[in-house]
Amino acid sequence: MSGNTASGRLSKAKAQQIKPPQPDQIKVIPPTGLTKKAKEYWHGLITSLIQRKIYDSDYDFPVSRLAELFDLWLKAKKELKQRGLIIEAVTDRGALVIRENPAMKISISLNKEIKDLERKMGLTPLDRIGSKKTVGDVRNDFKQ
Repeated sequence: MSGNTASGRLSKAKAQQIKPPQPDQIKVIPPTGLTKKAKEYWHGLITSLIQRKIYDSDYDFPVSRLAELFDLWLKAKKELKQRGLIIEAVTDRGALVIRENPAMKISISLNKEIKDLERKMGLTPLDRIGSKKTVGDVRNDFKQ
């Protein structure tokens, strides 16, 4: 156990020699099965996590899930743009009815899922601040 002190910690000199990998040294491969838009979103998010030096392999699955949800949300938004919020439909009896485009409910549902997952992952500024406060509060509790 070279470099360890009696307490099991590295000396300051040894700790300074150990450097975390730089962002350009981290290579992460996107999962198979993502669409082109989902891969673009995935790459952007992973790159952002790496540049902020908070990337960890634990992010791989949630980021993939987030990319898939984002892709579905974009498709729902495209449907809304093409057909509008209100659509005409024909009932089983042949009657013409006007109703809300189902893509609206899908879009709202996906938006909520995306926001929830972003919060859980600490991807929004407010969530990052909140999680830091929580860690600090816990530390202060132990000091007392």
